[in-house]
Parts: sequence; C-alpha cells; structure tokens
Amino acid sequence: MNTPDDIFHPLNSDIAPPPRMSNPFCYDPHPLCLLAMEQARALLFAAASDNAELRKEVDSGKMIGVLVVRNIDGATGFLAAFSGQICGHDSLLGFVPPVFHYLSPDGHFKKEEAAISAINREIASLSGSTLMAQLRNNLAKAEEETRQKVDEHRKAMAAAKARRDDMRAKGMLTESDKEAMTRESQFMKAQLRRIKAAGRTAIDVARQKLDAVNAKINAMKTERQRRSDALQTWLFDNHAMLNAYGEAKSLTEIFRDTVMRVPPSGSGECCEPRLLQYAYANSMQPLCMAMMWVGASPQNVIRHDGAFCPACQGRCKPILQWMLKGLDVDPDCTETADDNDNQLNIIYHDDDIAVVYKPAGMLSVPGKDNRPSVYSIMRGRFPQATGPMMVHRLDMSTSGIMAVALNTDSYHNLQCQFAAHEVRKRYVAVLSNMPDGVAPGQQGIISLPLAPDYMHRPCQMVDHDHGKPAITRWTMLDNCHIELFPETGRTHQLRVHCAHKEGLGTPIKGDALYGTKADRLYLHASEITFRHPRTGKNMHFSVVPPFTMRE
Repeated sequence: MNTPDDIFHPLNSDIAPPPRMSNPFCYDPHPLCLLAMEQARALLFAAASDNAELRKEVDSGKMIGVLVVRNIDGATGFLAAFSGQICGHDSLLGFVPPVFHYLSPDGHFKKEEAAISAINREIASLSGSTLMAQLRNNLAKAEEETRQKVDEHRKAMAAAKARRDDMRAKGMLTESDKEAMTRESQFMKAQLRRIKAAGRTAIDVARQKLDAVNAKINAMKTERQRRSDALQTWLFDNHAMLNAYGEAKSLTEIFRDTVMRVPPSGSGECCEPRLLQYAYANSMQPLCMAMMWVGASPQNVIRHDGAFCPACQGRCKPILQWMLKGLDVDPDCTETADDNDNQLNIIYHDDDIAVVYKPAGMLSVPGKDNRPSVYSIMRGRFPQATGPMMVHRLDMSTSGIMAVALNTDSYHNLQCQFAAHEVRKRYVAVLSNMPDGVAPGQQGIISLPLAPDYMHRPCQMVDHDHGKPAITRWTMLDNCHIELFPETGRTHQLRVHCAHKEGLGTPIKGDALYGTKADRLYLHASEITFRHPRTGKNMHFSVVPPFTMRE
C-alpha cells in the first residue's frame, strides 16, 4: 500500500521551476521534468527488475508521466503516474493512485464485470450449442423439403397439362372426358396450395423454435448492454475531477457539453488527470508536467521509446481544460501558428492558375480562428477568382509549392488530375537519423493504409482493416536526406510512412507529432508537375528547400 511518503519524491535540485504551469498539449520538457522523468523511469524499471510479468508489460509499451509539485511544506518534488492499468492493477508502489479505485475484487465494478462476463459466456454457449445448430438445420430442412415438394408437384402439373392438351388436340372428347380433365386440373391446383400451406406450417414451426432461442439470446444481449452502459455511467459519475479552485465535476458532467456527449472508454485514467488529481487532493501546487512513452510502439499508432508525448486530444482535452482551471498555464502552441516568415510568394500566375510557395507555419485553408492562410491570402489577391480555389493542401508545418485554381473550370480540371494520380509531386525531407538497413541511393515503396486517430487528433494511424490506401515511393540520399514521391494524398501520409515501424521506422526531423520537436518540420514540397487546365501544356515548378541539403 502506497503512503504519501512513497508517492511524493523530493527533487534535490537548485533548478528554478518555470514561471507558469507547462501546457500538457504542447510543451518542451522543463529541466525539472527531465530530472523527475529519469527518476520515474528508474522507479518503474526497479519494480520490473524482479517481476517478469511487469517487465513484459513495460517492454510492450506504457505511458508514464511526472508532475513537479511544491508540497504544503514548500518542498519541491515530483509525482509519477502510469496510464490505465498495469498487470491488471491500478496501483504501483511509488506511483499515484487512480482518481477512483474501482478494481477491488469485492467491489461493485468487479461484481458487475463478473455478471457481464457470465452473460457473455451464456450467450456464446447458447449461440454455439448443439440445440442451436439442430434448430437451424431443422429450419433449413423444412424449407428445402417444401421447395422440393412444390417443385415435384409443379412438374406433375405440367405433365398432366401436357397430356390434357394432347388429348384436346386429337379431338373426339366426350363431355365426361372434359369434366374429368377440368376436375384433374382443379384438384392439382388445390393440391399445390395444400402442399405450400403444409410447408409454410412446417417452416413456421421450425422458425418459431429457432426464434425462441434467438429471442433469449437477444434478451441477454440487451441485458448485457444495459448493465455495461450502467456500469460505465457509474464509473464516470464516480470520477470526481478536481481543479485548482477546489471544484469538482464528474466525467459525465465534463463531457456533457462536448461534441462527444459521453466520455470515451478509459477517460480519467491517463497520467495527466491522475497526477493533477493527487496534487489537488493533497494541497500540492503543480509546477510543470511531462509524459513519456516507455517500451515498444503499439501496432497502429506511432510511439518511440523514451520520447516525450503531449496529452491526447480525445479523452484528455475536455478533462484537462477543467482540471487546469485556476492555474496559470502556458498557451497551447497547437492552436497558434509557428513564428516563421508568413509571406506567401507567388511563383507563377495567369488567368487560370497560380503557383505559390507556402512557408512552414502557414495554414493552407482557414482554421478555427482568423489566422492568414493560403486561401485567405489568395482570395484577397485575386478577388475576381471563382470556385473553391484550393485543389490540394500542405500541412501547416510543411513548406513548399502549391497549385491554386483561379476559376471553377480550372479547379475541376486540376481536381480530376489529382484524382487520376496524374499530378507528380516531389518532397524533400531530413530524417532524424538514417533508417536501419537503408543506404544512400536505396529506393523503396511504402504501402500502409491510414485512418484518423480520433483520440489523438490531428494524428493519423496505420489501420490495415479500415484505413484508406496510402502509397509513397522514396529514394534515400545521404546525410539523412530523403526524396519522397507520394502516389496518394492522405493526411500526414509522408510523416507517418517515415515514422511508422512498418515504414522507414524513422520520423522526419522536427516532427512534433510522430517524433521529436525541433526548430521546424524538415519536410518541403519541392516540385510539382501537372497539365495546364486550359492549354494542356506540361507545367513544372520547383523551389529549393529552406533547409540546406547538406546539414
């Protein structure tokens, strides 16, 4: 069992704390956080050193966090946390407890979880039972037998009709013969109706028996859903999240006014809420915070062992917006433009198109504020332009060439060229290091489907099941420089294909989302080739990257 002395770790350092609390969504780790994280990692690995199960889980990947605080006695130290559970437990010696303990073996959560698991087992047992298989077979048999009987009787009716037609053709029929033929026809039609009716009865009986079992299964599924929803609501209602004013709100209340309406699964269990909750509950002043991924990267999302990470947008943003109230917090740099030269240069223009150079830090299209974008600037410079104008985009952090349509016809023409993969683009990037096993001059193709990572917007993730196809050709240059040729245009495609372990496994230098932040993202759209929408002439433009090719 953790005691307060186990959880508060003194920092014996002369380093001054920052003037404001670091923003968990956008930060450079403060020196105190670096010192604290070093000790937190040592604490985690010490616990795992003689615990094979814990070591295996840590090696498979875990998010840990530190919060530098000043306690009620004025001493500076740090708190450490991990996200979620570890080896099925929500606590570990030296780490803060969860916001709400719900994993007690005899507690409400575990009892309800066991009841839901029992329902799952019963559903699986009944769905795969011999009885269920027999009932399905009985229904299929009744349907097949009915079909066969109807088909056989129809053949008999056709044969009988053919005989009657032959007799009529030969003539010399008596009135008695005609009456007999009519009676035969009527009888066979009535017999068909009786066969169908008997078949429907047999099918209905078989289906009713099957439906009765399915109804039982559906009732159990409904009960399972009801209990799961109720348990989730109970869990969220019991997470009373504090802020610096000492106010408390449940997760249900926090998310009620968001787009999501209800908290996502796992809300409140990340490092950041745990750390702040413990600090507030124990009268500690938060000073700065940092999170780090430890261990292997997950299969879909990109994580690097030892890399600092921002708080997630999906689960954590609404929670932290509440919990950080009352603190003087650094601004969120994800909501502000980079402090770069925001001059948009027009390389070429005529009556139909313009080609521009977008600097890093400028939006391609308007965002949620009124910052200048390529669209807003071009709309101002070409007020006579018609149509949407923007036929493609570059990430805000990426510099380089963009084509802009100045009328509707040109827009649709260029859109068609992009859709048909007729537009050729070349990017130049600097990787954070040389990828393993890759030599200068080597070429390759990366094909990894991408999908939005809704919990970590605006990040994308590799999703082999539901992602959209994304293909990138590459040529390795020297000195960590690389040429990238996208054959599709997915969001963050080049960045993910470089960083993901199934791609090059090496993030682009300065990629704050998929690697490590630097003075800029070293990715530049250097060339573009397309057909002029009016003349059909081949148009080619290039701009040398602002970062040198020999760093």
